[in-house]
Amino acid sequence: MTSGEIIKVFSENKINVMLIGSYCLPVIRENLEFNLPTIKTQDIDFLVATPYKGKKIDIETLLKPLGFSMGFNPDGSIYFSNGQYKVAFLTPEKGRGTDRAVTVDSLKIKVTSLRFLQMLYDQQMIIKKEGYSYRIPSPWVLACHKILISGRRQSTGKKEKDILQANALLREIFKKNDFTRKLSSYIKTLPPKWRKVIKDHIAEQFPK
Repeated sequence: MTSGEIIKVFSENKINVMLIGSYCLPVIRENLEFNLPTIKTQDIDFLVATPYKGKKIDIETLLKPLGFSMGFNPDGSIYFSNGQYKVAFLTPEKGRGTDRAVTVDSLKIKVTSLRFLQMLYDQQMIIKKEGYSYRIPSPWVLACHKILISGRRQSTGKKEKDILQANALLREIFKKNDFTRKLSSYIKTLPPKWRKVIKDHIAEQFPK
């Protein structure tokens, strides 16, 4: 079982989700030839819009034949684990947010809502494989997201991982003028407070 097989099952069954998180890094490394660190995590995260627009299907019926069983997080959201991978679903936080899981009836799952996730829908990349395709955030969007969420982490380990991954992405982005321009243009579209956090991080980590 590989992470690619899980992604393929979702794609072939037309599940309208996007791959996010650490498992985007090897995809970016393979498709854009970025020099990125090897990831060491069981977590495979998918972003799902709420309300959900797409094919109705019970996610558990897709993952159970692959050896996955359902588990529950403290907020009531669900995940699926097979001992090797932990598949989780997240959705963008709306308004003031909620501590409770958000129900996605069409997929028969409950998902966690988190801040800053909406931005991952900006400037997506389409990854085409033989017989299927799927979506991930563009590397400059993912880098900005990692910077923003690192400031909200309570876990030092997770914060350090976010910063490590953000810097690895930025280092490769700055090697190519086209990607550097796309990063700069994208930052200009963000709210002022977000722009400041990202620019301050870049100035500190990549002084000219």
